Amino acid sequence: MFRLSTKLVPVAVAGTLMIAGPAGAQDAPAAMTRSDIEQIVREYLLENPEILVEVSRALTEKQQAEAQKDLFGSAEDAVLGNPDGSKTVVEFFDYNCGYCRQAYGEAQKAIAANPDLKIVLKEYPILGPDSEDAHIVAVALRRIAPGKYAEFHNNMYTTDGRATEEKAVEIATDLGVDEDELRAAMSEEETVQQLEKTQKLGRALQVNGTPTYFDENGPFGFDSLVSRTAPQEAQDG
Repeated sequence: MFRLSTKLVPVAVAGTLMIAGPAGAQDAPAAMTRSDIEQIVREYLLENPEILVEVSRALTEKQQAEAQKDLFGSAEDAVLGNPDGSKTVVEFFDYNCGYCRQAYGEAQKAIAANPDLKIVLKEYPILGPDSEDAHIVAVALRRIAPGKYAEFHNNMYTTDGRATEEKAVEIATDLGVDEDELRAAMSEEETVQQLEKTQKLGRALQVNGTPTYFDENGPFGFDSLVSRTAPQEAQDG
């Protein structure tokens, strides 16, 4: 566990003594002002700038630890493959990403090769407003008709053309989703918040491109998806 440098301890103790004064003293010094304390802290940090590096590192480690919990533990995400599978892989994807389209085929191969594989899907639109609009439709559909999401996801990749709100709504309604209900869900705050939560998670994990995959050993690319998710006996062989 990361701990702040012990160099701060003497400063904190000295500051406490200067403010409080000796116990029982008749002529205690005047209390330090906020400005006095800020000046002491400023001077100390200028003399010991490495403290700021330690604090920054500690914050980054804390944020990444919190992100790891959301990475594998969110109940809001759609799943491909075996929902109860013991091998879990998380995919950050964008429907307008050409590599994601290729990776979808690799995911189908991986699922066919390993019936114990669970792929958690993270909507991560990074390729412009059209992508964001299309993924809002996807999140809304998942909220109101989760049973249709897998087919919707498939059709978004297998239908030609750029992913847009119009295209996503058309695919959803072709699957029997009520358009009025879908558009109402698209405008709800919970839908937007779910997408923003995933975007925040991706930034915390430094996901700068799609598709990006994670398993228990960290991030990897789609070119190693099949080999990395193969049943253990196949990997051992």
